[in-house]
Amino acid sequence: DIYGQGVGYWYALGILIDGSGHDAYHLGQYGQGAGVHLASGLLADLSGDDVRTAVFGPAQGAAHDLATGVLIDLSGDDLSLCGGTAFGHGNANAVALYVDAAGNDVYQLKQDLDGLGSGASARGSGSFGLFLDLAGKDRYPGREAADGHFWLRGQWGAGWDLQP
Repeated sequence: DIYGQGVGYWYALGILIDGSGHDAYHLGQYGQGAGVHLASGLLADLSGDDVRTAVFGPAQGAAHDLATGVLIDLSGDDLSLCGGTAFGHGNANAVALYVDAAGNDVYQLKQDLDGLGSGASARGSGSFGLFLDLAGKDRYPGREAADGHFWLRGQWGAGWDLQP
């Protein structure tokens, strides 16, 4: 429920690499490619149509407090749902990256500004958050993110949905 599926927490490194299959990742909080408190987390899913849910963040390519969080999905039609910070959100001087290389995907966040390439400041500096969707017809929350668009968000966040 907490601290799993490719999470690093307090000076740790957490890695989950899934080679294939249609997967369902379910989590309460802290995981699915999240780094928290001076740690790094990675979830790399190489193929398959997947469902990822997290009740709270940071999760799904998010990072908090001088950490690094990365989620990379190379193929498949995916459904990603999170009730907190996710999808390339860096918080408190962190670096976060979310990359989806292919597939028709659905992204849903409780608060649209807590992800899709966003950052939040702390200690007089920002955080880096990057969201990239490289192919497919996708559905996003809010108005800013859309197929074929590039967007910037406060305190060093950016997102880009590329259409080949």
